[in-house]
Amino acid sequence: MATYGTSGQPNQATMNFDALFSTSLANYKKRLVDQISSSNSFFHVLKNQGSFEGEDGGTHLVEDLMYALAPVDFYSGYDELALTPTEGITQAHFQWRQMAGPVSISREEERKNAQRIVNLVESKLMQLEIAMQEAFPKAFLRGQYYNQPTGSILLPATSPVNGAYGFDPLPLLVHYTPSTSVTIGEINQGTYTWWRNPFKVSAATTTGAFLDEILHLYNECSKGPMGPPNLGLCDQTTWELIHKSYRAYFQNTAKEDGNMPFPNLKFFNTTIVWDEFVPNVYADTIDTTTTTGGTLYLLNTKTFKVKYDNQTNFIETEW
Repeated sequence: MATYGTSGQPNQATMNFDALFSTSLANYKKRLVDQISSSNSFFHVLKNQGSFEGEDGGTHLVEDLMYALAPVDFYSGYDELALTPTEGITQAHFQWRQMAGPVSISREEERKNAQRIVNLVESKLMQLEIAMQEAFPKAFLRGQYYNQPTGSILLPATSPVNGAYGFDPLPLLVHYTPSTSVTIGEINQGTYTWWRNPFKVSAATTTGAFLDEILHLYNECSKGPMGPPNLGLCDQTTWELIHKSYRAYFQNTAKEDGNMPFPNLKFFNTTIVWDEFVPNVYADTIDTTTTTGGTLYLLNTKTFKVKYDNQTNFIETEW
């Protein structure tokens, strides 16, 4: 706590940083949540589709999965109807992950900003906001490369201080080799074919062939009752190659989705955007500077959710 002015005066002002920061953070919370969830195209789409959901705690997250439909058949008159119970529903289990950031002030900062404390508090909160904006997509897209120079994009980031895990990265959830024996949500994708995503390795040598490959993957991802993918996520090199292919093949640029607040292009029903943190899944690295090392995800955000604990979502702890 800092006290300014000479003691013994009729009026004294005491600045309690505990109360100031707590009050400011409470007022700042909505902006913090909005800015972080809107700073990345993937989270932006999920939020707008209502796929940000709160949970009231629990030992882990449980997501019900439907992998088969009820048998349907024709009948006539007094034909016997099938009464066999339908299987095809199971659960995926995911562990909670936590992330925190400090809002701190040194004695030197306190004294240098004695006349503008409120501005200093706003700057500290903005500092945290920007850090969170970068941390969310970086950890989600890069896995262990989030905070270390080597590792795997398939494994969650790990704290160098306490060894705690971050959330499961997208390269694990949408696996490059889906037939490999890998457990996702405690379900092995190598054992259950319905838990696999389509994939394709590009062999195109022309811009037209490259667009044909994307079309084929788009159709593969469109099969089933959930409809086609609506979000494409790629690295900068792939994004520029798609634009180049449109100009060379169609002699014009690709159309954009005006409702997306990010640079984008439309490929049928899919809005494709690029993110600097999308890795090279082919080589399990973050280097995407060559035309042979890019990645394009075609995602159906109806099948994705971000869940948070209602009592822990952007809370402030004790000063």
